[in-house]
Amino acid sequence: MHPNLVTYAVPVFFAAIVAEAIADRVRQKSAYRLGCAISDLDVGIASQVADLFLKGLGLLAYAAVYRHRLVTLPEGSVWPWVVGLLGIDFLYYWWHRMSHVINVLWAVHAVHHQSEDMNFAVALRQPAFEALTIIPFHLPLALLGVEPWIYVSCYAIDLIYQFWVHTEMTRRQASLEWILNTPSAHRVHHGINPRYLDKNYGGILLVWDRLFGTYEPEVEPPVYGVTHPLSSYNPIWANFAPFAEIARLVRQAPSGEKLGVLFAHPGRGGGPTRSVDRGTWTKYDPRSSGQVAGYVFAHFVLLALAGGAFLSLGEQLSVASLLIPGAIILASTLALAAWTEGRRWVLAVDLARQAAAVALVYAAVRFRTSSGVAAVAALGLAVVFAVLFAAFRPASAALPRSRPSRSTRSSP
Repeated sequence: MHPNLVTYAVPVFFAAIVAEAIADRVRQKSAYRLGCAISDLDVGIASQVADLFLKGLGLLAYAAVYRHRLVTLPEGSVWPWVVGLLGIDFLYYWWHRMSHVINVLWAVHAVHHQSEDMNFAVALRQPAFEALTIIPFHLPLALLGVEPWIYVSCYAIDLIYQFWVHTEMTRRQASLEWILNTPSAHRVHHGINPRYLDKNYGGILLVWDRLFGTYEPEVEPPVYGVTHPLSSYNPIWANFAPFAEIARLVRQAPSGEKLGVLFAHPGRGGGPTRSVDRGTWTKYDPRSSGQVAGYVFAHFVLLALAGGAFLSLGEQLSVASLLIPGAIILASTLALAAWTEGRRWVLAVDLARQAAAVALVYAAVRFRTSSGVAAVAALGLAVVFAVLFAAFRPASAALPRSRPSRSTRSSP
């Protein structure tokens, strides 16, 4: 079994997020907002849970095609890695480009663009269903003889590089952009300014954008997000809202054009694109008290630790045994978003997922040891939950839900 490079990189990612957030606070750049950052990370956790169930399908498909490869690359040579790295990045460009111009693909990829900030936390905001859309684009590598484990490693390297381009902390490096993707170029990609739409798709190499006419330099400050804002921190709804929008468009389309909606450009029929700028764009930013923010942050730390344990054990457990802990983790991400947004039903969801977590700890420990040890472990977790609730008293400090207005809207 070859190591998953992304799994090893996750602690480095979290350390980088903390360091960037501290630097942002010192420099007073306002690139981080707690609710938005935790929402981005919650979406990332949800995507990792979904990936445990979906990535196996992609690997099975890749392995099946590899058995019928057209080329056998020399084992132990550098060529499988050269073909793998260049091929992944080239195919990623085309998957990325198609995901911005075809509705049904955009419905998956849009999740990554919903954040209205640009920082390292946004890099981890990944769609739950991406594995289903990207694997068909990668299958040519199997035909070219790139072994499955090399393919997985090359894809991981491509993703790890892209983490570092999600930041506003660096200035434009114009000379690098002749070849490499940079933070400046990727800020353009995330911008909804009219001149920035559908630009800079490269993963590691920006040369693909130069070759195929999709390169755009950073000129004006980008406004981040999607042109039909999600206006929600809910990580579950984030993954389904774009599909709900497509369903609405299908219902409204004439009978002979309904299928075409799935493959149309996301901006079709959205009206003229209006100019946007940071001075007139209002971000979704529901107000919450310091007590609620502290409670959410403390529980996110617990969630991140639980998520790490879940992912590390995910390779060893059956799919069926992952369902309940996966559901509890998803419910936890939902609860944190609901606290931040001041949802009326948050307390019921929060207490239910905490009770389920305590029961799961008891069952998991009891399976390996005695009922006494399991009871102590479960009681310990229940005490931690109770102490956090008593310390922050979020229910009494929650503010009414805020629905900020937006002074500027654009077409999708």
